[in-house]
Amino acid sequence: MKIITKLLKNILFDTVVYTVIVLLISNLLKNNGYVFLVWFKNFNFILISLGIIIGTIQTYYQIVKDKSNRTIIIIVTVFFELLIILSIAFFFFIFQNKEEIVYKNNKKMIVETKPSSSCFYDYENVFIRNVEYKFCS
Repeated sequence: MKIITKLLKNILFDTVVYTVIVLLISNLLKNNGYVFLVWFKNFNFILISLGIIIGTIQTYYQIVKDKSNRTIIIIVTVFFELLIILSIAFFFFIFQNKEEIVYKNNKKMIVETKPSSSCFYDYENVFIRNVEYKFCS
């Protein structure tokens, strides 16, 4: 029982569980013809990144007992984690397609703007949209 309560207090473990749940839901949605909207994907990326950074700090704080070494290790680790996460985020946010909610023919739709075209999808709710597009322009 102590192992379970220790795991539930570990942020890194919670982040891994959250990531697995999001990936499972994403695959279930994709199998049923839906995908998450871009803002929700971005929110998940930011939340998982923060969980990794804070979880690593928490883990090092629990493992390393010497305070002078702990501070140096945490600073260096957080620096490299931020460097990696920000570089991934830069490419992720720059090259992803933009989405907006629009009204087309008195119907609420999602328009996905690509560099060369715009595709319209059925609006389902604030989190998901259809995979199949209605038309592109």
